[in-house]
Amino acid sequence: AKGKLFNQKTALISTAFLAVLPATLFRTMAGSGDKEPLGLILMFLTFYLYALGWNSKTKKQRITYGISSGITAGILGAAWGGVQFITIIIPIFVMVEFFLNKFNNEDFEVYLPWVISTISALLIFTARFTISGMINSPTSSLAFLALFIVGIHYIIENHLPKIKSKLPQSIPPTITTLIITVIFGSILISIIFSPSFITSNYKEIIDRLNHPIGASRFISTVAESH
Repeated sequence: AKGKLFNQKTALISTAFLAVLPATLFRTMAGSGDKEPLGLILMFLTFYLYALGWNSKTKKQRITYGISSGITAGILGAAWGGVQFITIIIPIFVMVEFFLNKFNNEDFEVYLPWVISTISALLIFTARFTISGMINSPTSSLAFLALFIVGIHYIIENHLPKIKSKLPQSIPPTITTLIITVIFGSILISIIFSPSFITSNYKEIIDRLNHPIGASRFISTVAESH
């Protein structure tokens, strides 16, 4: 993975943190591993394959690596509940790139296959996930939200030239897309679910970002291993 996203110094620092992180340390300090070692391998493999697709030069490679990363994420979901790290980090990365105006058509060719293959693999490999459950989940719903935003932008930029020409040129295209997405998405969600769906999920997303593994004593201590 050398040079794909970061360098060896970043790898050394991140590994040092992982080696002493209290949330994972108690799971291996007794000399036996929980499911986290397998989960970590699959998690980093998912990120690595996505990074390969993100750096690929051809459309075929981008789609192939995007699908491969999604399938790996699906296997991760069957093995470990930590799959939520994937469904939080990659969509947030995509949205940050989008709002920095760095997300282009090539990136969309990686992200779209990733979302489709991830959802498909999670449904195939384990019965714990359903379409409605993933849409309602504050973690996996981020993948749908990011796809909705970049998808609308992709369609307007590439397939709706008349609408694009009528949009205000003084406002960055990403901001215009965000405004359109918020208005259209809010109306759609309010009709399908309820107006409170957005606020309740927003609060839970913030909580999951602050406490991704969980905040209860059962989850964050050796009681969980017992």
